[in-house]
Amino acid sequence: GNKNLKAEESKGFELFGKLEFADHYCKVSAYKNKIENLIHWCRVTNYWRPENIGIAEISNLEVDLQMNFKTVTCGSSYLQTVAYDKTVNGDFYDKYLPFIPKSKYQVYWELKVNNLATKINYARVGKQYTTPDQLSEELVMPAYDLTDVEVSYLFKWKKIDVRIVGVVKNIFNENYELYKYMPQPGRNWQLNFNLNYKK
Repeated sequence: GNKNLKAEESKGFELFGKLEFADHYCKVSAYKNKIENLIHWCRVTNYWRPENIGIAEISNLEVDLQMNFKTVTCGSSYLQTVAYDKTVNGDFYDKYLPFIPKSKYQVYWELKVNNLATKINYARVGKQYTTPDQLSEELVMPAYDLTDVEVSYLFKWKKIDVRIVGVVKNIFNENYELYKYMPQPGRNWQLNFNLNYKK
């Protein structure tokens, strides 16, 4: 959709550390990238078009924590993002990049008893700008919360492992968008059957 699109070039670094104790762990990661010709999708009338951003700087701080007990596993993760247009003399210098959440948080809890497992996952996604100029607060996508519940049962039938999984997504029927004017499903469910044959 854009014959003048240029390839991205980036320089960056990553630092991380992981602490393990028994069956638990905590991991902290930091990333920083300076990207030339960042490819970014933008809305043009009624379609999306890839465009280049001259220079962008994106930094992330990520923390992951997981604890494993006999029948219970629980964990959480947090991602903080700083993403700015750093194109010198550009129209949007030092503006936060659109469609990049400033934060993401997730926590989950899973219970396993014999062949039955139950998992609850909660996620909160921070607000997002939808225009590079950020002049209208009405066009800012607010933060939203999602909660999913999953129940699965595993049993053997001859040489086949059969796993039945039922999932209810967005159980509280949250009204949210991944992109502006593109609403996502409310409460919805799935039923899956997984078969694994072993000789």
